[in-house]
Amino acid sequence: MRSNALLALGEPRATSELDRFVTDGLRAPQPRVRYLALSRAAMLAVMAGRFEEAEKFIAEAKAFGDEIEEPDVDNVWFAQLGDLRMAQGRRFELLDEERSSTPQHLNPTALTAFTALVHLEQGDGPEVQALSGKLLEIDPHAVEQTWASLPMLTIVARVAAAVARRDACRRVYDALLPLTGIGVVNAGAVGFLGTTSHYLGLLARALDRPDAARAHFEEALHIHERLGARPWTVRTGRELASVLLAEPASEEEGRALLEKARITAERIGMAWADGRTAAERSISGNRFSRDGATWTIAYRDKTVRIKDAKGLRDIAALLAAPGRQIHAAELVAASGSGVPGRVDLSLGSDAVIDERARREYRARLAALDEELADAESNNDPERAARAKEERDTLAHELATALGLGGRSRWLGDASEKARKAVTARIRDSLVRIDRIHPRLAEHLRDSIRTGTFCSYSPSKPVEWRL
Repeated sequence: MRSNALLALGEPRATSELDRFVTDGLRAPQPRVRYLALSRAAMLAVMAGRFEEAEKFIAEAKAFGDEIEEPDVDNVWFAQLGDLRMAQGRRFELLDEERSSTPQHLNPTALTAFTALVHLEQGDGPEVQALSGKLLEIDPHAVEQTWASLPMLTIVARVAAAVARRDACRRVYDALLPLTGIGVVNAGAVGFLGTTSHYLGLLARALDRPDAARAHFEEALHIHERLGARPWTVRTGRELASVLLAEPASEEEGRALLEKARITAERIGMAWADGRTAAERSISGNRFSRDGATWTIAYRDKTVRIKDAKGLRDIAALLAAPGRQIHAAELVAASGSGVPGRVDLSLGSDAVIDERARREYRARLAALDEELADAESNNDPERAARAKEERDTLAHELATALGLGGRSRWLGDASEKARKAVTARIRDSLVRIDRIHPRLAEHLRDSIRTGTFCSYSPSKPVEWRL
């Protein structure tokens, strides 16, 4: 109990006291004391990032615990192996184990929490969303005060932050705030789950409180370094770096911290993406989604909200189809649904197709001819069929819009009106984004092309949650 209290207080003496207990316990004649020493040696090894040693002690503790019929052996083994596998990016392997031989302490809520955590770490957004409903309805102030209550709240915190449920984030943040800087210890030093400040940082960032997030992460990093909890210094260093990188004034500091965390992870053999709690992971990463009259937009770990506009819907449609040329008229038609669809461009009685639109049509047709030839030469019938279908459709539209000799047949072309409208409203939306998220605006200006055909073609692939 003394070691638990010292860990909760972030006192380095906790590990030295546990080391002495392990040394004495491994020589003790009492079987249960020896078992406790083996399992706590496993905990210390995981916490310090000595993963091969941790694997050995976890296996030895399980075998010896089974031999002496230790009542809690399965629960301890499952928890410690879960902590180790998270650091290795392999906690998903325990899903089958959980389903086949569920540890006794995992009640239905705990099972849901564990399963959501595994899917979160695998970046499986739909599964996390499906499992998060009941989990995020938990009243953190009503959670039964047991050894498992604080670890459970940390799972709820991670899930709430990942799926950006602001109501749940606020509830858990308010519940954890009085416990700032407290180490989260699983049972009697079975596992160390980081400090509450780390989870408060995740929640503050999800609540668009970057200054608070930075302060929480800085405190957590200091505690983890003081305890020698290297996997947690990697996790918190990575999260703090993501906050620093979101602001130009601290970008250099953020890059240095991120590199330091990466080097530490490499030295201890830790999976760089374990836990999936930073911006590079898909669930809580780049986001461009609408909820009613408000858009939530996240890029490089900075999240903002902005009032709905047609230009934002146009941008979202382009982000959903990177590299694809989408006709401006399709974006106009999609303004209500957000899903571009083929439209009839010859409906305007006074249409005109100008020289610029004509050149863009023909450039796209030439590109499709090349794509068709390449698909056929590489024996890719599906890609060839798609290219041929789009080429034939565009050729028909162009022929319909032009008279004999390729001269414009109509005045006031709907295509031209669409081009002007979409270009103007995307430009206006980028101006609005620039006021609250300059880096995202810069990225979008560099990556979006407007005209008769519009596209989103970043220099490097970028994943978006839409």
